Amino acid sequence: MPGRRKQAGSDYYRARHSFGVMYDGEQITVNADEIVPAGSPLLKQLGKEAVEEHFEPVTSFGRWDVPTASSAAAEPEPEPEPEEDPAVEQATSAPGEKRP
Repeated sequence: MPGRRKQAGSDYYRARHSFGVMYDGEQITVNADEIVPAGSPLLKQLGKEAVEEHFEPVTSFGRWDVPTASSAAAEPEPEPEPEEDPAVEQATSAPGEKRP
């Protein structure tokens, strides 16, 4: 079908629409946009043709993507925080409490 993407290599699949299916002896509903791991027993039970009909590969989780090893290596490491001067004493009294 036009508009269908190749599914090889994706770790997760997103449901294109809501649908019901008998799974593990129980009728379940898979909601539209629900994400299922590629190795899920549900996808194995459905078979390749049904997976292609009902799911699409997830290529991005939007702005909350978890960095991969290749993208993490490209990002610069943050600057280390400067160490505090040991000669500066920290206040340890609670609000309203007098220090000796």
